[in-house]
Amino acid sequence: LTHEKHCIQISKHVTNHGRIMHMEKKVDKWRKSRSVKGCG
Repeated sequence: LTHEKHCIQISKHVTNHGRIMHMEKKVDKWRKSRSVKGCG
């Protein structure tokens, strides 16, 4: 449960960061897919 919650927090952080940094949104999505691959 703790691990899943951590993954959700990362997901929200990446989404919020993507809204602010539009130019790096694709990079954040790529980083997210690599960093939280184990989150299902």
